[in-house]
Amino acid sequence: MTGRELIAALLALDPDTRNLPIIIRGYEGGHDDVSQLELVEIATDRHAGESYYGRHEIVHDAEEKEWVTEDKPGTQFSKAIHLIGYNH
Repeated sequence: MTGRELIAALLALDPDTRNLPIIIRGYEGGHDDVSQLELVEIATDRHAGESYYGRHEIVHDAEEKEWVTEDKPGTQFSKAIHLIGYNH
């Protein structure tokens, strides 16, 4: 889903539901409120087909990006919006 698709989906909600919390899956279970978002760079499809990992991997710096490329040649990178929730 893109940012534009998310905004369109939120705007399409019944106005009475627009004040409901937005939640994401918790680390081991349960759910957390989204508390912030950040722009990140990801290695797209880094873990595609691996059921125990999420499909993409956040790349934190140039060294990590180089390591990912060496480990999986042909990896594509993209900017993404990361929704973050903290359990506190």
